[in-house]
Amino acid sequence: MIKYKDHLDATLESMTPTERAEHDLAYAASGLAGSFAQVTYDARIRAGLTHAGLAERIGETAEFVDLIEESGVVPTIELLDRIARACGERLTFTFTAA
Repeated sequence: MIKYKDHLDATLESMTPTERAEHDLAYAASGLAGSFAQVTYDARIRAGLTHAGLAERIGETAEFVDLIEESGVVPTIELLDRIARACGERLTFTFTAA
């Protein structure tokens, strides 16, 4: 049986530099989507809001809020700010060492 790590390494090695750059960007974006999903969920819960309640406050649908919380969409900075304010919070950014 082939190990996942060996398969991944072989796949990455077979990519052209352009393909690898695209892969790396997509991989990083998926991590961001997960982070945005978690902070959205946490803020909504702290505010005591349902999906529908948050959606109403930000002018979106409950399904769209669910999509954000399921990492199905990466929200814009403007949308993150609306979410934060709708939950009675403030949007801030922090850079940390990689």
